[in-house]
Amino acid sequence: MSNQNQAPQTTKLLSLKEASKIVGLSDWTLRRWALQGRIASVCLGRRRLIPASVIDELIRSNWHEANGPEDLRLT
Repeated sequence: MSNQNQAPQTTKLLSLKEASKIVGLSDWTLRRWALQGRIASVCLGRRRLIPASVIDELIRSNWHEANGPEDLRLT
C-alpha cells in the first residue's frame, strides 16, 4: 500500500537559500510558504529543504509568455 503524500525516494533537495536565489524571493518568504503549506518541504533536523521539483513547478505555474513586441517594451 503506497502513501500518495510520500516524496520520491531520490530527489534533489535545495536549501531555502539556494531555492530563494533561483526564484528571486527571500528565504523567509519560502520558509513562511512552507510552514503555511503553500509549497512542499522536507524538515531534516533543524534544516528545512525544498525539493527542486517544487521550485520547477512554482516557476512553471507562474510562467507567462509575452504576447508580442509590445510586451517587450520597458515603461
